[in-house]
Amino acid sequence: MMLTRRLPRWGVALFASMLIHGAASAQSAPSSAPAGLIQVYGDALKNNAAFRARLAQFEAINQVHEQARGQLLPQIGLRATYDYVHEEIQGQYFGIVDVDNEDDFDRSLIGVQLTQPLYRPELLISRDQAELARTQARFQLDTEEDALLLAVAETYFAVLSAQDLSAFAKAEREALARQLEQVQTRHAAGLVTDADLRAAESQQANAEVGALEAETGLQAAHATLELIAGKPYPRLKTLPEGMVLTRPEPARMGDWVERARTQSLAVLSARVSTQIAALEVDKAHKLRWPKLDAAASAYRLESGGGLQGDREETEGRVGVQLSMPIYSGGSVSAAIAEAEARRVAAEALFDAAVATSVRDAQLAFHQANNGMTRVPARRTALDAARAAESATAGGFDAGTRTTADVLRAIKERFEAEREYSAARYAFMLDSLRLKRAAGNLANADLIRFDRLLRVYESQP
Repeated sequence: MMLTRRLPRWGVALFASMLIHGAASAQSAPSSAPAGLIQVYGDALKNNAAFRARLAQFEAINQVHEQARGQLLPQIGLRATYDYVHEEIQGQYFGIVDVDNEDDFDRSLIGVQLTQPLYRPELLISRDQAELARTQARFQLDTEEDALLLAVAETYFAVLSAQDLSAFAKAEREALARQLEQVQTRHAAGLVTDADLRAAESQQANAEVGALEAETGLQAAHATLELIAGKPYPRLKTLPEGMVLTRPEPARMGDWVERARTQSLAVLSARVSTQIAALEVDKAHKLRWPKLDAAASAYRLESGGGLQGDREETEGRVGVQLSMPIYSGGSVSAAIAEAEARRVAAEALFDAAVATSVRDAQLAFHQANNGMTRVPARRTALDAARAAESATAGGFDAGTRTTADVLRAIKERFEAEREYSAARYAFMLDSLRLKRAAGNLANADLIRFDRLLRVYESQP
């Protein structure tokens, strides 16, 4: 029985991308308008070399199926020959007439032959295998789509994360520069020690380096996104701070594990491999069976000389051909043993695919659920760090806090900024990875996140 899973996704994504571009044109949007997830994914489906290669491979396997089906249909061939013949014959013709003849002449033949398989079990099995191979190719193409979708999301959010890190690094550098000015002023007045001044200078210098490294990371993230999608994106839509988190549905891990066990693309593909291998065993056994074909032919021969003299012949035949191997040097037995071994290997790989898919679903479920706690916790820690920085700065102005206290508060505040930013992107990616592990990742999942993105005029 042929397995089915879903309709091709790439057409849906491309259509959504065209709608986005069309809406932008209708509103006379500038070409530099920030791109969203769906737009980038649509571009990747059109431009990504690895995905285009997989599409071509899918089409190639479709043609293999057509070839296998064609072997069961009538086979018609044309035959034509032309010869210039030099003939010398000496001896008795049919034991009666002595012959001593030499001749040069032309001979031509033209004919047509038709063969129709009547009983070819190996061809029927090959057709079924080709059908399964086409189904497996569909799963492999879906796997490539999933990988591309996840890669686009990972790289897109990597760019947003790099933008955040660059903005945080610049803000931290500016905050430390302001603090250094205050420390320098107080040092000149003798209110702080040399150690305080050196600590402020050191941390501000480190912030300068951090800002440069963050900018380099941002450029690298943009380059990676361009490599995947096939075009540059100077501006991207970003994620607002007030995103609403939703728990994975269903809420029980057992449901996700069962989906992974039965719907994972790796499991579906491995199951098809076991079916193909089982058919290969059946085909190897049937190599010993008889084969029956219907055959018909017609030809015309024109000979300009020779023993029989000038002549024209026409002939037509219709019949059946039966063939059955008796002994083939042990090759059939070896083919059966090979097919059996490959079937055992395919079943073992299927078991491994199930185990891997179950493990991936369990890990992804835990990660996604942990994100429901991690993101709010990071937000709380960020609010506390911001309040602590403000209070420490006020204490420094009042003379109740030291330079070290302020520098530590600034460092902790921006560390909290980075951790909160990373937690948000990690939660979104973990949600996609869970869907992928369970075998039901779809364009709708990307569209849901795309709708969260916003355009901010302050974007670079």
